[in-house]
Amino acid sequence: MILAYLVFAAAAAGPEGVAAVHGVRGAWPIVLGAPFQYTWTATPQLVNEATLLIVDADPEWLRLRQTDAPVLFVGAAPAERLNVGVECGCAIVLVPGVVDPATTPIYFGSATLAERVDAAAGARELAAAVAEGARGFAAPVAPQATFTDPSALYRTLLSELVLEHAPAE
Repeated sequence: MILAYLVFAAAAAGPEGVAAVHGVRGAWPIVLGAPFQYTWTATPQLVNEATLLIVDADPEWLRLRQTDAPVLFVGAAPAERLNVGVECGCAIVLVPGVVDPATTPIYFGSATLAERVDAAAGARELAAAVAEGARGFAAPVAPQATFTDPSALYRTLLSELVLEHAPAE
């Protein structure tokens, strides 16, 4: 069991991590009236613009672990996973800034905790993934939505997305 994990973790930054992402179902750019602390990186940042994405991926790569796991990246940024995704084969994620899913590479990187990834590590992950063929995916992009604060986002749009794309959760 431990050996299997070590083999899986070692392969996470390679072509398997790139191939584990199959597409993007949609993107929702959002603006928040009150910024929130984005903590899925080594250097937390205040964010008032972000993008929600629904990423289709191999369920085994979405499986939660009680240790380091392959980090899902959007460009050089670790994506905040908002659902489990194993049963539906999709991850509903949030990333800082306005992201174009068609031009921004989306991939699984090295096995670690997203909170350990700083800007330099994110840039290295992106360069390695692009060298392995990581790419963006054409997807419908919704008009930009504005929310008063993160809780309003969670109560409305995010809840609707989970019900539609991950109903078992």
